[in-house]
Amino acid sequence: MLWLLWYSSAQLPERGLRPALALPRSPVAAPSALPAPPRLPACVATRPGFLRGRIYGELEQSIALAGEGLRCGLSQRPGEAGTRLLFAPATGGPLLVIGVPAAADELRAGELPALVTLADQGSGRFYSSAGSERCWVRFRAPPGGLIAGKLYCAGALPAVQRRGSVTLSEFDFSLPRAAAAP
Repeated sequence: MLWLLWYSSAQLPERGLRPALALPRSPVAAPSALPAPPRLPACVATRPGFLRGRIYGELEQSIALAGEGLRCGLSQRPGEAGTRLLFAPATGGPLLVIGVPAAADELRAGELPALVTLADQGSGRFYSSAGSERCWVRFRAPPGGLIAGKLYCAGALPAVQRRGSVTLSEFDFSLPRAAAAP
């Protein structure tokens, strides 16, 4: 059925027709207008952090990072209350940013909506859940100074300023509460 819809909409311009429903432009800034990602420290404290999940679609890959292989950080969300959790491979690759509407010291067991951005640092492609409530984080209360949880999204993350998307499996993560980004 989806193939038929795609095929039909792909044939419209050839027949001089316009689709009845136009896709809205993304409200997120163009990739060239986005700041460079922060330099993140290694995701290691008394207990190391980790990130595990899978990306489907344009950036098809499994993610299984921990300790020295993972850079992570916490920062305040710019211009609004909340916290950003940042995860990136030490050797380059996709940067995962999870924004939640709670201060870092308020991240306890429970569920919060999340704004998720995935940036492929190699190609400059960005994907975001901006403007939709399609992603959530279920935080756990682990022992010690860790923030841990599971990220899940109920749909694909559309590309910013172009066509395309990625879909995230459930992502399990943990990072030291003291991992403040510089």
